[in-house]
Amino acid sequence: MVSLFDYDSASLYLKAYLEGLPKKGWGISRKLAESLRVNTSLISLVLTGRQSFSMEQAYGVTRFFGWNHLEAKYFLLMVQRERAGTDDLKKFYKHEMSLVKKEALKLSERLGEFKGLTEEQRTRFYSSSLYSTIRLFCSLSEHGKSANEIQTELDLSLSELRPALDFLLQAGLLENVNDRYKMGHQHTHLEKDSPHLVKHHTNWRLKSIQQSEKLSDEEIMFTGPMSMSEEDFMKIREDIVQLIKRTVDTMKASPAEKVVCLNIDWIKVLK
Repeated sequence: MVSLFDYDSASLYLKAYLEGLPKKGWGISRKLAESLRVNTSLISLVLTGRQSFSMEQAYGVTRFFGWNHLEAKYFLLMVQRERAGTDDLKKFYKHEMSLVKKEALKLSERLGEFKGLTEEQRTRFYSSSLYSTIRLFCSLSEHGKSANEIQTELDLSLSELRPALDFLLQAGLLENVNDRYKMGHQHTHLEKDSPHLVKHHTNWRLKSIQQSEKLSDEEIMFTGPMSMSEEDFMKIREDIVQLIKRTVDTMKASPAEKVVCLNIDWIKVLK
């Protein structure tokens, strides 16, 4: 997998990145264009170096591929350098890029190889809730979980468990310490325009449905079709946003004891 920080040109990096994907990234350019709401011809012009992204489009690229903060910052600086109209300004952005690259190198030395999930890894990780469930279960103990504990708790066969563990280890989402599996340094995050988001939502909603026939008194599942005013719809939307924020804040400070999932849908059935 090509490293973003080995490139000084956004167009050259994107071209190498796509060519390094399975089937040379076939279909990804079209999905990227749809996400950016531009014609596919613009993506072709950028990849051949004949045109640059606008800064808004460049930011959309970083969100589409799910790059972390340093990767996004470096890519945006590359685009700014390409768009700069004077040599002095190009040198300025080149210097800023070198600072970000040094910061990334320091981080990679602390955490191992500095990289985000590849597109192939994202596709597999979000193909099933199993991978996230295993990863979260392993976070419930500071000493991690053994393969036997994972297999027993999640009721998995060895033929299901072994490939999943191998993938999570290879992707940096788990690490093996003394034959116990712990959450790895790699993180996962999907932006709202990610092509994997629909699958992610679907996987966890299906899991909720599967659990619906054996809900405990502590659990809640609610489905309530209704009609109301536009004003009240927006009021409740804001209440839900605040609930999500409080939930995330609580999670950050909460000891890992249970693997749980919050699914909330607040949609207009007829638009």
